Amino acid sequence: MSASTTSSAAFGVSAAARVGANFSTSTRRLPRRLIRRLRWQPRRILRCHRERRFGSTGGDAAGEQSVARLTPRSSNRVRLMRRVISPDDRRAMMASIRSTNTKPELAVRRALTRLGLRYRLHAIDLPGHPDVVMRRRRSVIFVHGCLWHLHDGCRLARVPKTRPEYWPAKLERNKQRDRRNQEELICRGWTVIVVWECETADPKKLEDRLRQLFSL
Repeated sequence: MSASTTSSAAFGVSAAARVGANFSTSTRRLPRRLIRRLRWQPRRILRCHRERRFGSTGGDAAGEQSVARLTPRSSNRVRLMRRVISPDDRRAMMASIRSTNTKPELAVRRALTRLGLRYRLHAIDLPGHPDVVMRRRRSVIFVHGCLWHLHDGCRLARVPKTRPEYWPAKLERNKQRDRRNQEELICRGWTVIVVWECETADPKKLEDRLRQLFSL
């Protein structure tokens, strides 16, 4: 029996505690940013890291192939395998995205409240059901997601690569529908304001833009 095993047994350290200690010791050699991202398959990632650092530890052909797929391209980065999501799971995820009371909408509402403006939400009697309606000012605000409404030149407006026969046509229909609703509102005498999702990331800039639009 080795000295480390004797000392562990003497102080009553359990096997699980020793395994946890070895795991934490192994992760110390990984970049901190990578450790935070290791939510799945940590043993395979650590095995790949140890093989790259200390040499091959043996194993069957299947194991060697799986490790080869995880071999880092550079000395300080580990290439992670992408998570594969089934079409049914993807459909459920996309269907769970809310169309109202989203984070960008809440950011716009907070900015309007700080400016002292009164408003109503989601008017069903107006084309497109605007997210914010100010009837005294005859103004409406649409808070658009950059992906769903195809914000031109925005890094968030990336068309999904899956189902190429569906997504481009779907998002283009959304954009055409937005254009029709805005034109109809303008014909009725409304002022249409569009706030994009990426513009709500900075509350100060958003508030300054709204203040300038409403001449406050």
